[in-house]
Amino acid sequence: MIKHIIREVAPEACDFSTYFDGDTFNEASGDYCNTLFIISNEGWGRLEGYNIDEYRRIKVQAEEIIEGFTDVNDDVTDYDGHRITYKAIMEDAGVTYNPRKCHSLRQWHASHDDADPEAIADYLTITTGKRWTTTRARGYSQGDVVDVVYCPEHTSTSSARAAGEIWIGAAAEYC
Repeated sequence: MIKHIIREVAPEACDFSTYFDGDTFNEASGDYCNTLFIISNEGWGRLEGYNIDEYRRIKVQAEEIIEGFTDVNDDVTDYDGHRITYKAIMEDAGVTYNPRKCHSLRQWHASHDDADPEAIADYLTITTGKRWTTTRARGYSQGDVVDVVYCPEHTSTSSARAAGEIWIGAAAEYC
């Protein structure tokens, strides 16, 4: 008879980096909607997390849309004295223009004045054409919280939350 002894690895010795290795949770997997953003707000605007560089790029792009659409609503002119247009704002931000997307972004702009994770999920829904949403994962200590932005067509809520918990260290490893 074979006897198995299973023991929990000490939390400081756990290594979950292999869970996030490879191309599973980013655009390199073959579809941008497989990207999983795990965001930890470290305070004072410092963002850390998984796929954070891409998240920062999207956040800057969304903030450009918010500021630009506000300028259009305020009838601001450019340096040549011409009125700024929604189309010009979208093209300057790197978002492809079409009337439907512009209308959706105008509605999004009216309901969002900052680029928090839920606003970014709504923004990604408009720009990618697929629904994005958020969930929150909590760690063992008070204040251990991460927001996870994901596409539910490709990742389930429980999987997204589990990835957030693993990222924050609220998991156990056994040997």
